[in-house]
Amino acid sequence: MQGSGRRSAGRWLEQLNQRRNEDEVMVAETNQSSPEKMVTTTEMTRLIELAGRDEQRSRSRSRKEGEEMDGKTNLIDETGIDEELDYPGAALNSPEKMDDLEKIRKDDDGPLWSAGEGRSPDCNPTERGEFELLDGGLVNSAKSIDKDVKVLKAKLSDDGVLDMSLKAKLVERQGKVDQLEESRKALEKERFDKELNNVKFEVESKRRGLEARQRKVEDVVVEANNTTLKINSVKNSRAATQQELGHKCEEIVNEFHQYSGSIGVMLPRIEAELGVNPGSFFAFSGKSFFFFCKTPSLGHFPAEIPAKFVVFRQNSLHEHERVSSEPAVQMENNQGPVQIKVYQSSLTCAWETLTALLTSALVSAQVSSH
Repeated sequence: MQGSGRRSAGRWLEQLNQRRNEDEVMVAETNQSSPEKMVTTTEMTRLIELAGRDEQRSRSRSRKEGEEMDGKTNLIDETGIDEELDYPGAALNSPEKMDDLEKIRKDDDGPLWSAGEGRSPDCNPTERGEFELLDGGLVNSAKSIDKDVKVLKAKLSDDGVLDMSLKAKLVERQGKVDQLEESRKALEKERFDKELNNVKFEVESKRRGLEARQRKVEDVVVEANNTTLKINSVKNSRAATQQELGHKCEEIVNEFHQYSGSIGVMLPRIEAELGVNPGSFFAFSGKSFFFFCKTPSLGHFPAEIPAKFVVFRQNSLHEHERVSSEPAVQMENNQGPVQIKVYQSSLTCAWETLTALLTSALVSAQVSSH
C-alpha cells in the first residue's frame, strides 16, 4: 500500500515537472507579449505548489473522515492527475490574470510548509514536504482574484462607456472636420471666383478701351479719307478752272494781238492828225481817256514837269477839246475828279508799253495755272 502511494506520487511529480516546463515556455511567451507583467519561473512554481497544496489538504481531510489511502490512490490512478487537479497554470493564459502574481507575492509572506496539518503517514518526509502547503495564501489569493475580477469587470464597463463616448466624440470631431473642409473649399471657391471676376472686369475694361481707341482710329481714318477726297476734288476743280482760265488767257492774248495789230496800223495816222510829236506826254485815267502834250522846245520829262501843258479831253477817236493850259495832276469833268497818270511816251510808245504789260500778265497767269 505504501509502495502504491509512492508510485502515484512519483507519477504526479513527473507530470508536475512536465507542466513546469510547459509553464516556463508559457511564462517566456507571456513576458515577451507583456513585459510590464513579467514573472519568473520560481514564482510560477510557487503558484503551482500553492494550487497543489489546496488539493492535498482536501485529500487529507477526506482521509480523516475514514477514506483509505489506497482507494484515494486508485482514484488518482483511474482518473489521472490532470482530471483531479484544477491546474492553475491554465489561468495564466489570459493577460488579466497576471496581476494575481503580485497579490500572491504580498499575501505569501509565511513559510510554504506546515508543521503537521495535511501530512500523509504513508509518505516520507520529502514527499510530505511537497504536499503539505499553507492554505491561507491561496484563500486570500482567491478572494483577491474575485475582487480583481469585479474591478476588471467594472473597469471593462467603464471602458465600454468611455469607448462609446470616445466614438461619439470621434463622430462629432469627424463632422467638424468635414464642416471645416467644406468651409475651406467654400472660401477657396469664393476667393477664386473673386479673382476670376477681377480678371474678367480688367479684361472687359481693356476691351472697351481698345474698342474706343479703334472707333477713334476709324473716325480719324474716315476724316483723313474725306479730307483726301476733298483735296483731290479741289485739285481737280482747280485744275479744270486753271485750264479754263489758261484757254481764256490764250484767247485774250490772241484777240489782243489781233487788236494791237489793227491799232498799230492806225496810230501813226492818229498822231499826224493830232499834231503830236514823238516824245510828247499823255495822261490816262481809270474812268476817262485823257492825254496832254507840251511844245517840243520844252525838252523831255521829268525835268520839265513844271512847264505848261496843253491838256485835251478825247471825247471820241477823232474829236477832242482843250480843257486847260495849266499844269495839273487832277482835273474835273462831268463825272467828277479824275486822277491823271503821266507817261513819258508818245501814243505809239504808250500803246506798246500797255501791250507789253498785258502780255507779261497773261504769261504769269498761264505759268501759275500750270
